[in-house]
Amino acid sequence: MTYQPDIYTEQGGSVRVFKDGATLNFGTDKDATFKWDGTNLELLPLANDTGAFNIGNGTLDFDVKIFLGGAGAYAEFNVGDGQLNIEGIDVHFGDNDYIEFGDAAGGDVTMRWTGSVLEILPATDDTGAINIGNGTKDLDLKVFLGTANDFGAFDVGRHGFLLEGDAYVFAQAPTLMDHFLGDLLDAAWAVDIDTGGAGAIVAAAGGTVRLTTDTTDEDRIQLSHELNWAAQNVVIFETRIKVDDITNVAINVGLTDAKAEAAQAIPFNIGGGDAITSTATDAVCLVFDTDADTDTWFGIGVKAGADTALIGSGTAPVNDTYQIIRIELDASGGASYFIDGVAYGSATVNSITAATALTPTVCVQNKSGSAHNLDVDYILVTQGL
Repeated sequence: MTYQPDIYTEQGGSVRVFKDGATLNFGTDKDATFKWDGTNLELLPLANDTGAFNIGNGTLDFDVKIFLGGAGAYAEFNVGDGQLNIEGIDVHFGDNDYIEFGDAAGGDVTMRWTGSVLEILPATDDTGAINIGNGTKDLDLKVFLGTANDFGAFDVGRHGFLLEGDAYVFAQAPTLMDHFLGDLLDAAWAVDIDTGGAGAIVAAAGGTVRLTTDTTDEDRIQLSHELNWAAQNVVIFETRIKVDDITNVAINVGLTDAKAEAAQAIPFNIGGGDAITSTATDAVCLVFDTDADTDTWFGIGVKAGADTALIGSGTAPVNDTYQIIRIELDASGGASYFIDGVAYGSATVNSITAATALTPTVCVQNKSGSAHNLDVDYILVTQGL
């Protein structure tokens, strides 16, 4: 019988054969070994988690393809594209296998299937965002609800959220939304007027209510609803308003504890030295008052008769130009203010008594002998359960 070693040559020495279990060793101390064990081709380090297996060196590199059952089914590390290409195969992640995004240890964002829920989490609460599109290149987004014909869709071409088939929105949170359509204000709205002012719906695309003062100095008009809201339930207030002339005028927009203040009074005024005079006991408003030294919007809260400091500065109304005013109240009575979608000043804790019943309000007060028109496009108020 002819002895054949574990490693031998064939075809005139051009083929080197390693038998099952025969090992090719690298390094002085056999730091890495390469062998076919009869079933698997193994490349192993001498000690676990030491060294690395590099294909290329960052300067001289190969494309690497791993084929999976067919010429068109492979994973390819492509040097020229600088990317991993997946063709004709699927990528499988088991339950609780994570995908990590970002440079932070453990990922700035992680995604996994828990076995019942697809979970996307930031490393720190309330950081980052999930954007679908960027405002220039956008996708429609559909959520199907039982059949191919029943879905909600964010439709880019139609710039809106659509419901199709038997899909519907079930809103549990109490919500007030009025675009002031039709000929008359809804009966739940109260318009409190000093002498010759007026408050009425005027014809405009999308609906508008106009508040008009008389010409008497300090006379005002106040639009309010029912006292149905409280900060302890987490309240969001939003409206879109414009005033015809920003000279000699005071404006309050927000939430207050009374449907109407006394004659020639609104929840807040700001006077000389930017000093606050609050008529309301509990209220939060964005306030513009030309009697102040600084003629800009200010966020103001009053909690059980104690005023907060003035919040924000630098932005004022513009003649006959709409602005979107938004105030958010947290469950402890803290207030955050926004103008045209941008945070205005710092969020302020203890702005209002959390349990006090509130009404949305818009007020305009004359500060001269000329009447003022303030138009309200819509008012939205919503809160948690």
